[in-house]
Amino acid sequence: MSDYYTTGQITLTNGSASIVGVGTAWVIANVAGGTIFAEAAGNPLPLASIEDDTHATAAIKWTGATGTYDYALLRATAFSEQLEANSNIMSRLLVGMEAGTIYRYDVSGDLADKATYDERPDDFAFLAIDVNPAQLFIKASDASGDWAGPFSYGQGEQGDEGPPGPAAIFNWRGAYSGATTYAKNDGVRGDRRSFVSLQDGNVGHALPVFPATTNAWWDLTAERGADGTGTGDVVGPDGATDWALSFYNGVTGKLLRAATIKEALDAFRLGPVFGGPPPLPSEAGVGLSDGDFNAINYAGCYTIAGSWTNGTSGAGAATYTGVLEVRTRRYTNLYIQYFYTGDAVYRRFTTTTGGLSGWSAWRQVDLSVGTAAGTVAAGDDARFGQGGKNDALLALEIADLKGSRMGMAGGIADAFDDETGVNTGGSTNQAYDAGNDWYKGSSVESSQIPALTSNSGAGVTVSASSVLSAGSTDAWYAADADSTNTFWHSASGLPATWFATFSAAKRITSYRLRWRDETSALPTAWTVSGSNDNSAWTVIDTRTAQTPSKVSGGSLYQIATPGSYLYYRIVFSTSDNAYASMRNIQLNIDTLQNMTLVSAAYTAASVPSTARLAVQTAETDAVTVNTDLTGEVSRDGGTTWTAVTLALSTNLNGVKVYEGTATISGQPSGTSMRWRVKTLNNKNVAVSGVVLQWS
Repeated sequence: MSDYYTTGQITLTNGSASIVGVGTAWVIANVAGGTIFAEAAGNPLPLASIEDDTHATAAIKWTGATGTYDYALLRATAFSEQLEANSNIMSRLLVGMEAGTIYRYDVSGDLADKATYDERPDDFAFLAIDVNPAQLFIKASDASGDWAGPFSYGQGEQGDEGPPGPAAIFNWRGAYSGATTYAKNDGVRGDRRSFVSLQDGNVGHALPVFPATTNAWWDLTAERGADGTGTGDVVGPDGATDWALSFYNGVTGKLLRAATIKEALDAFRLGPVFGGPPPLPSEAGVGLSDGDFNAINYAGCYTIAGSWTNGTSGAGAATYTGVLEVRTRRYTNLYIQYFYTGDAVYRRFTTTTGGLSGWSAWRQVDLSVGTAAGTVAAGDDARFGQGGKNDALLALEIADLKGSRMGMAGGIADAFDDETGVNTGGSTNQAYDAGNDWYKGSSVESSQIPALTSNSGAGVTVSASSVLSAGSTDAWYAADADSTNTFWHSASGLPATWFATFSAAKRITSYRLRWRDETSALPTAWTVSGSNDNSAWTVIDTRTAQTPSKVSGGSLYQIATPGSYLYYRIVFSTSDNAYASMRNIQLNIDTLQNMTLVSAAYTAASVPSTARLAVQTAETDAVTVNTDLTGEVSRDGGTTWTAVTLALSTNLNGVKVYEGTATISGQPSGTSMRWRVKTLNNKNVAVSGVVLQWS
């Protein structure tokens, strides 16, 4: 009986002997050879070889059309192969009989091997089988190399192919299911791999989890391929909701997972945004609960309904209906809440940085239109009153959240997110810090290391952990009045350290580094430390990923946390090679200059008679307001100034707000409003925001 293999399909190409299987398992099914018959017009394809389960090569080329077809593979069986072998032998015998070439030979081999038998006796026969037809050589005598021949040694034609062998024992069952009962030798696929069942009655036994390949019930037959390194190989969850967001899972860029609402809002920094009725806090998907105003700390807009504590009526529970808007400040994590209820609007904010404690009292911020005392006439600006003491701080917080100056009704709030609100040309000695969004008086540096001619000088001794060449690259060459031809250079191996020891403790506040105009041994990362016993060191400044400045002035760095120390060291940890060098190292005590900061001009709608000024500061030195820090206002573009008597109104963890009002009706008439803030007596004080209002 013929044995056919018909699983899957085959893809054939006209004029090609290549056969590609689709869903086939030729090797697993023990197909050793045979003939393929495609269900299409064309020729049968005797198999020359089978490379794997899905690839084979025919002995002849396909003459039909290119395509994918059903097929039948007539297997070559052991019986058919034996019949073929017998037939071949008989054929050769018949051909040999007809050709008269039947002759017993002693040994066969390649023609080149014949010489190894040159010493054999007379009548020794050698058959060369690497030529076609085979050639027979016979020793003509006992003499060495005396061969007769070659004589033709005929070979018969190839016999017919025998019938296919027995069916394979591997039974393919398709995708794995835990509910299906599998028998021994059943094959399945799962987790991008293929397995064979090792036992009968195999039900509910999970496949090995990658990278495991076997367990008591299953054994691996085909492993998954390695993940690619390019695009197109991202793996996500088994299922998802239509239009749902997904995030990267981990840092490989190849795994995705479902995103929660809170994660999505956090990623886009949106909060529960406007766009329809706002949700209850508990419905917003950002981890909030209803019932306590103090606990709503996620920026967004929420519906408030029912019983709540810490509302506008007091700390106890009360019934509220309205909309709550929450804003957060980026740098100090302050929270601001607005509550809209009926025809009233209330606000409050936290007074403790980084938490939800220290809430200010709720204040009603809207004002009715009318002519009664404490109200504003239609079209007029709000007058200043005792209830507005926190307005300046709130305005600065909102301006900082916006990232730009905030126009107010009759005023301006500038949190110094940039310098556009300051007349930099009309100001003096101001230094803008874009990282902290503040202005301070500029500093004049004063080097504490004199020009040295050896490692010791007046009041200071310098040294280094290593030098490249003693006498020419010693430590003092980095403190010799900045000669461009001399420098300190370490030996090989980082870190390398440069030391300065003073005769009396000094509070170094900045340092200047001047690099060599070379292409090597240029430090890019270091730490500056101070000590009073040359044993316990305190890191006072750290720099990484610096770009060497080869200009003559080098680069000036401010000490992050200065202190008074006898010993200083700079530990260079990274450079462009294994060495460190410096043309000049300067350790400074800076002299702070007094600053005059003048605003840009702002146009009032009408000539004002009263001005209110609020100044926000961060103070390093003790400051006496109106002596060390003063404020002034002008309505004629800065020609005439009126001093404002400032008083402390708010102190939030050292961030202070000073406020005051001034009558400016005595100034020349004008609507070009400016403010001016001065720091005096060389005090270290940063001005981080100004509010100017007028009426």
